Amino acid sequence: HQPTHQYYQANAAELASKYSQARPGYLDQIISLLRPIDKVISPDSPSLLDVGCGSGRDVVVPRAAGIQASGIDPSAELIKAGANQHQLPADCLQCGSLPELADTKQQYQAVLCAAVLQHIPDPQLLDSLYQLHQRVAPGGFLLISVPKRYPVDPNGCDQHGRLFMLRPPEQYSFFVE
Repeated sequence: HQPTHQYYQANAAELASKYSQARPGYLDQIISLLRPIDKVISPDSPSLLDVGCGSGRDVVVPRAAGIQASGIDPSAELIKAGANQHQLPADCLQCGSLPELADTKQQYQAVLCAAVLQHIPDPQLLDSLYQLHQRVAPGGFLLISVPKRYPVDPNGCDQHGRLFMLRPPEQYSFFVE
């Protein structure tokens, strides 16, 4: 959705600063779930992929805990702002978007997709969920976070023109199953 992409590109520095001030509770859950897996997989094996990583906040926290993490986001400006802010390695954050992902077919112990799927139009939702599922290694997990409500106009857009497709959680579960 072009207006959504333009919003994140144009506001990258401000959003990167705002995002770095929050620490969602799911990060601690991911870290605790990956700890037992970390002990049985090779240290070179990828642990976490954050799809829609924005400025990389949800990549930085697991990396600080010793978990190999990387991210993909469609906004080159947001990735650049985050990489500079968090001093991440150049290859840690990459450009890519759903339903296609830039990282070929690599699998991860955990795939995170937080506050992203609401920006995906209905015709691309099933393909997007399929791509997320394909990135999860056997025995791994997928964590999806979506808003339950958001102020939108009749076209499903917020005051900035970003697409917000509010769907019941059961719809995501049905497609993933």
